Amino acid sequence: MPATGDKPRMPSEVHDGGLSFSRAELVRSTSPHAVRMAIASGEIALVLPGRYASGPHARSWLVRAHAGVCVTHGVVTGMAALLLAGAERRAPGVIDVTTSTAVRAPAVPWLRIVRQPRLPPAARWRGIDIARPAWSVLHEWQRGSERDRVGTILRALQRRVCTPDDVRAAMRRMPRVRDRAGLHRVFEAFESRAHSFLEHEGLTRVFAHREFSRFVRQHEAVARGETRFLDMYDPATRTNVELDGDEFHLPGEQRVRDNRREADLATLGIQTIRLSYEDVMGRPAWCRDIVSAVLRSRESHDQHR
Repeated sequence: MPATGDKPRMPSEVHDGGLSFSRAELVRSTSPHAVRMAIASGEIALVLPGRYASGPHARSWLVRAHAGVCVTHGVVTGMAALLLAGAERRAPGVIDVTTSTAVRAPAVPWLRIVRQPRLPPAARWRGIDIARPAWSVLHEWQRGSERDRVGTILRALQRRVCTPDDVRAAMRRMPRVRDRAGLHRVFEAFESRAHSFLEHEGLTRVFAHREFSRFVRQHEAVARGETRFLDMYDPATRTNVELDGDEFHLPGEQRVRDNRREADLATLGIQTIRLSYEDVMGRPAWCRDIVSAVLRSRESHDQHR
């Protein structure tokens, strides 16, 4: 926008903050002189070669996604598409665009171009083609660390933007998929009620031993009028194991919420063991030893009552 008191040279739709524009589009709605002056004053800024946007909004991930699609004639996929679908809550640092053309990729760090013979099924929103969630999940699975890949898929499944069967159907249409067997294991874990990355690790790696098969995953209990879902619950000893991995709360808020939850569960005689992300990922044997010791202690206590 121009400085305070200056009259905007560009029309209001430019400053809404959701789109990018070619220079020709801006000239048609104003004049060549107005465009030059708007660029010089910072009212509009260059997003990609040939694409401009309102200066205050030029770094928005949505504006960048629109510019990326316009330049590549592609489809937004990956984390940006999953954010629009409701599977993610944070704006991505990198916009992924799949294209079937031989366009030269702009050299900017926030745009990643993937060329494929055929574009994935997409829906159009605000002038942007957005890959369907199942395809976006598959594209995200193709890159990144195991934690990032697994977490992305589990969030999409948990928030119901797609189902395991949706992704399986997309897999059948995609000729190359990295680690298909690993992806199927994620589906199996989800269908066994491992709904977060940490729960997935707990189910498939840390507590996969026969000793812990007694636990019920995502057990539902009502404590003091509140419905609670317990990560791992042993009915025989009323022991609840919680795996801490909630990334969307401040530590203080999380601690207060956890304390209240544990107090409510204690009214049902349920003891909670809370294991941190660092413990589950860094010292799984210690986690197993702690849980085993608590189970033995509570079993012994029950026998002597």
